[in-house]
Amino acid sequence: MGGKREIQAAGEVHRFGFSVVTAFAGSSSERADFINPNAPEDFRRVCRAAAANGELRGVVSLWSLDAPIDDAPMAVERAAATNCQSILNLAQALTNARDIGSPRLWITTRGAQAAGTVRPMDLASAPLWGFVRSLAAEHPELRCGLMDLDPAEKAQDVEALVSEL
Repeated sequence: MGGKREIQAAGEVHRFGFSVVTAFAGSSSERADFINPNAPEDFRRVCRAAAANGELRGVVSLWSLDAPIDDAPMAVERAAATNCQSILNLAQALTNARDIGSPRLWITTRGAQAAGTVRPMDLASAPLWGFVRSLAAEHPELRCGLMDLDPAEKAQDVEALVSEL
């Protein structure tokens, strides 16, 4: 689920033999592949559609990858709330729809965790790490995985992601 970088990643994942369904943040009344991050029914609809050809093995959320890094307090607060709400809605859709299988949930961020030399951090995505850890404790059946990519986008990012899947 995501934007421009996510489309590139989805294409690469598909090339490795995985079935891919993409969904983008937006109004579901505009296009069927748009999801309102605050609308749980949109997440349920997309999860059911993704499982239409068989059981889901995994779901990868890449939404935070295309978000601009903006450290203005109000922008960070809004983006962090949207990030966490969208993952909550996705997790609820996965745990409540038993007919779609038991997919593993992966959340991917970029620059949400400090590592190595000091670089700009994505402050809006950092709270996802705590949220997903709590989610993993409450819903071990989701087998939640977290992957934080280097803030300096690299060609190997998609390969690293696919190797984890």
